[in-house]
Amino acid sequence: MENPTKEKALPLLLAAVAEVNAMLPAAKRIEERSDTILSGPGGIDSLTLVNLVVELESRIEDEFDLELTLADGIDGDHDPFQTVDTLADYVASQLAEAGHG
Repeated sequence: MENPTKEKALPLLLAAVAEVNAMLPAAKRIEERSDTILSGPGGIDSLTLVNLVVELESRIEDEFDLELTLADGIDGDHDPFQTVDTLADYVASQLAEAGHG
């Protein structure tokens, strides 16, 4: 992986996915792959997405002593929640902005 901040973000995100998956029935689990669609057509349901975001924010706070509100990243032109990879990129950018990059 070329982006050192993404190297910090992706493991946190995948750990959050695993935690959320532990609460879900097998048929509803999130695939632990970078191209897994999270939002939009073919994505996970909205409650699962909210649980994932809350778990990820909690892990970021624990790891970096940093409170992020990831939902602030949604705007009309860009949805950082499209895939696991786009969410990892967004978290990496937020960490870098906060001086953890």
